[in-house]
Amino acid sequence: GGVALVKTAAVDGAFKSVTDERIPRVALLNDVKANIYEIGLSLRNMAIMVDASDVKKQIDGVQAKRQAIGESLQRLQADIKTEKGKQLMGKIMDARSQYVAGQVKFIELVGAGNLDEAKPYLLSTVRPSQLAYFGVVDELVKFQQELLQESGVRANAAVSSITTVVWSVGLISVACAFFMAA
Repeated sequence: GGVALVKTAAVDGAFKSVTDERIPRVALLNDVKANIYEIGLSLRNMAIMVDASDVKKQIDGVQAKRQAIGESLQRLQADIKTEKGKQLMGKIMDARSQYVAGQVKFIELVGAGNLDEAKPYLLSTVRPSQLAYFGVVDELVKFQQELLQESGVRANAAVSSITTVVWSVGLISVACAFFMAA
């Protein structure tokens, strides 16, 4: 019974890391990716819109999404403790700063009415930095998924151990009872 209780605590710890850490981090990273994608759409929209109020709405949307991403990344930076996770977060922050710098310049070009320069800049500079940003976010998602699988393996091993211990103790108890009765 004592061994089963100890192993149950191991299962509980593994499942808590899954439910309290791994899955929420992957969900947060997917939110970041969705916001990056939405920013890309807004930037593209700015390049094809002619009404200044529509462009302003897109700019406001970009700024709101950028703020949401910043808040999500701050939460992730506070939560991630592994060295590899911290390295990947550093790469994400670098990619983000490059993408944001491209956004700012693109928005300035659009705001100045210089669409002939803005459109090629969007495709040659902003879009590649967006793809690089997606790539490093995907690296962290993959790493979190690996950690999620490891937690599952630990939980399964603990459950198997509990099953083995319970069956073994049960068989030993039956054998002892049989010999004591004889």
